Amino acid sequence: IMLFAPAAIIAVNLYGSYCGSVSRIIKSPAMRFVGFGVDLFFVFIILSALLSMRNVAAITRHSLAEDALSFVTLFGFISMVLMGGIYYMLPRLLQADWPKPGRICLHWWLAAVGIVLVFVSLLFAGWFQGEAMNDAGIEFSAILGSVSLLLWVNVLGWLCMGAAAFIFICHFYLMGFKSYCFKCCGSSSDSGGAA
Repeated sequence: IMLFAPAAIIAVNLYGSYCGSVSRIIKSPAMRFVGFGVDLFFVFIILSALLSMRNVAAITRHSLAEDALSFVTLFGFISMVLMGGIYYMLPRLLQADWPKPGRICLHWWLAAVGIVLVFVSLLFAGWFQGEAMNDAGIEFSAILGSVSLLLWVNVLGWLCMGAAAFIFICHFYLMGFKSYCFKCCGSSSDSGGAA
């Protein structure tokens, strides 16, 4: 219960900052990543509090639900906020625009869908797995069989996130290549014109 107080304070502060700039968050690709990551931070805090309750922990301890909690922290919060930071800072550092701005939107959608699929599948699989593990009459192989569909959804989510990462790597490469070629070609044409 004590986790809810700091979460509420942070939420009031951040969402107070968001209120006047919702349209900027929707329009800015970098802020979409950051906003989604911050939302998942609150999911992490609430889920941490819920999973730490004695009745819930008796079911979810040592199950895939704990992996869902780690996943939403690392991939949901941290990676999305870092991606937003990269999408915001890199054009300013290289003094060039992103070559294909539509790929940023595609990256966000694939990453967001992948994160939601993996998180939800791990959370539900962990709950079902924990309930089955608490029943001594069920064999462990039957427990894995009961959550196999959710694990396939998990794989689909990882494929979406892999595709998002591939799009980001290609886009990052194009951005660096475009910036490098512009500086090389621009400096050689300037020196050729001055001579």
